Amino acid sequence: MNNLTKITPSNHDWLPKEKKNTDSLFKQKKELMSLYLSSSEILCATDEEEFYYKANDQPVSEGDPIGVDIENEELVELVLFSNVYWKPNYERLRAK
Repeated sequence: MNNLTKITPSNHDWLPKEKKNTDSLFKQKKELMSLYLSSSEILCATDEEEFYYKANDQPVSEGDPIGVDIENEELVELVLFSNVYWKPNYERLRAK
């Protein structure tokens, strides 16, 4: 038996209500992510500057995660993480 204590609602009543709700929401999100998401579905930025962070408008560095591929019946859709936006360089695309 290990020394870890399982945290249940009855043994963390000392936490503020907001913290309890945050922990519960985090646990739910974590469970959903592990059920429906595999590492092959996480997409990362390439060397092209087309994905940016909303907080500071800086380009996402190559290799950093930008979102996930979600299968939707007949197609696969890229769903960006909430802190990232897409701004393609249309001039570069036209030049190709």
